[in-house]
Formats: sequence, C-alpha cells, structure tokens
Amino acid sequence: MSEEFAVIVCTPDVDGAVAGALAGRAAAGRAEVLVFGSDVVAEFFRPEMQRKLPRGYDLAFCGHSLLALDWDGRPVRPVLMDRLRAAGRPMRWFSGARWAPEDRSAVAHLIGEGNLCVGDGAVTASELVRRTLCAPSDAYAERLVRLARDDLTGRERRAWGDGASRVLAALRADAEQMAAAVGLLMEERDGEMIARFDEAVRRWEEDTRTDARRQAANVRAMGGVRVVLLALEPARHAWWAETSRCAREEAGAELSVCVLKGRPVLLAAADETARLDVEGWIGYVTDMRPGCRLPGGASGGVALHVPGLEHDPRLPEEVLRLLEEGVHLLHG
Repeated sequence: MSEEFAVIVCTPDVDGAVAGALAGRAAAGRAEVLVFGSDVVAEFFRPEMQRKLPRGYDLAFCGHSLLALDWDGRPVRPVLMDRLRAAGRPMRWFSGARWAPEDRSAVAHLIGEGNLCVGDGAVTASELVRRTLCAPSDAYAERLVRLARDDLTGRERRAWGDGASRVLAALRADAEQMAAAVGLLMEERDGEMIARFDEAVRRWEEDTRTDARRQAANVRAMGGVRVVLLALEPARHAWWAETSRCAREEAGAELSVCVLKGRPVLLAAADETARLDVEGWIGYVTDMRPGCRLPGGASGGVALHVPGLEHDPRLPEEVLRLLEEGVHLLHG
C-alpha cells in the first residue's frame, strides 16, 4: 500500500460506503479503502494488518456503531478501546448512529474532541464527512450524500441511484469487492461501478427473492399482528434485512423475526409504515429471560442476543412465546 490515508468503512451499507468514498475523495483519491464492520473493526489494528500500511498514515472511520458486544456475544467495545489507546496515530471518526454519552466521551478523549463527528441518528455519516472534509461547491459529493439520505429525484434514481444502491447492497458480504466499489465512487466512476457489478447484483436479487418466497408461508398471528418467521443460512446472514422485507411483502405481514442459523441472535423488523415499537417489544425478552441482551448493530431492525440459541432447538420457540406475551408493547 503506497497511500498515506486509510479509510475504514465500518457499516457496509449505502451511507457507510458513501462516507468512505467522500473521505477518500477529500484526500484527492489517494486513499486505501478497507472494509471492517463495526463488530470486527478492532481487527484492523492487529500487527499483521498494520505492517501492510505505510508509516505515518492518517485514518478515517466511516459509519461506525460502537457496540458493547457482537451478535455472537463476544465483547467488542473494550477490545476496540484498548487498540485505540495503543494506536497513537491521527484519526477521524464519522458516525451517523446514536452513541451513549459515555462512549462519545471515551472515544473523544482518545482521538481528540474535534476528530469525532457523531450524528446521533439525525445526520448521516456521509453528510458529516461532506461538511467536514469536502468543498462546499463539490456537486458530486452533494449528489452522493443525497443518495445515502435516500433523497434523489425520480430521474436521478432511474439514471444511476437505484443501480448504485443495488450494487452496494449486493456486495455487503464481500469486503474486497465492497472496497473496490467504494474506490470507484471515490474516483467519480459510479457508472463504471454499476456496470462492473451488474451480474453480481442480478444474482443477489434473484437469490433474495427466492429465499423470501420460500419462507413467506411461515406466518404467525400475534395479537392481531402478522409476523413472518425466517431462518437464514450463514451465506445469507448479511442480507437479513432485505430478505425479511421481501418476505413481509410476500406474506402481507407487518413484522418479521429472523433467526441466523449457527448464531445466537435473532433480528426483528417492521414495515416502515407500521409505526410499531419493535425495540420495546424485543426488550420484553431481555426483561423476562436473564442473559439476553440487545447488542445493536442491526440497521433497519433490532438484534436480540440469546445465549445458546444456535445450539438448543427449543429456544427459538421459547423466545417466540415471550414475544407473543409482550405483543402489546408494539403499540407503546
């Protein structure tokens, strides 16, 4: 790696990818783009990774959510904080997620108050990067920010926006390919990005539709609310949100509950128009079953960590029973 600026995309979604592209663009395109999700970003600081980077490089994290633990129940925050303390290099941090005050204080103390930009759910990571690093007159940067904000005109969507969003969704599970796509966005080659990954997008869309249709028949009524139940194979974990949304549409369900096979986590999500308190509903399980936690990191839904879920075939049904008991919480 010859570049002296590293961009770490921590949420491989549209906003994280755009934020990374704009951060690299601000470095005149001379940036190494890497993808390390929020749950594994501490791995970036491992010695074998650092030996691949030039000495004295600057660093920007884009789209990070500071998690206490990952979806497998392993601690994330303490490991990352230890690595940040030992890093000893300039870095900036851009996140649109909500951060607890103590997390903001801890990270700001380590990297400098002015280097931490957190949107707290009100401002996207890409908008924070644009405001901080890009020229006000940069029309391309503004266009990408509107893509991340889902605020394009109909004409823009048809011309390039839908294609770009589909590429970034399809590549989410492939860090190398995602980094390549972000690099093309950084160089203002969005049309080339869409064309290069067209076949991968088509395969991903067909696989998602097929998986959703196959599982959409598994619907349960809970207190007058239709809930579609899914179980995804490991190869499909990265697309739980898209598959759940397609299954809800196919089943005419307001809610979905998705189990990730082989992992102690389930993910709940609702149709955007349903106006249901999914977090309050899932939180009922943490109140009733000791050891269950809400680890976060589920954009578009709520993750519930249930120790032993991946090993005990009875546990999913027990959790569903608790969710049925607490279904009144969906309405506040």
